[in-house]
Amino acid sequence: RLLQPPTCPVGELVDRLVEFSPQRLAVFPSALREIIVELERTGRTLPEIQDIRTYSETVTSELRAQVRRFFGREVVDSYGSIEAGLIA
Repeated sequence: RLLQPPTCPVGELVDRLVEFSPQRLAVFPSALREIIVELERTGRTLPEIQDIRTYSETVTSELRAQVRRFFGREVVDSYGSIEAGLIA
């Protein structure tokens, strides 16, 4: 498990992700977009990714297409609350 504070610069986060080589990402959509931009900018990939889950923010159709193109995967958008836990 690789946990990063929200203040972690995207370049540093991508460095750690590439080193860790995760199979799953659980991430805010806005962070996912920035991760993809940084990976593309630096010519790197995360080839082990099998599952991408987003939380808390809306996933746009543009981001879904970007994820499909870059990772070859679909985004699973989860909805929940602190009080009730994961709902969908």
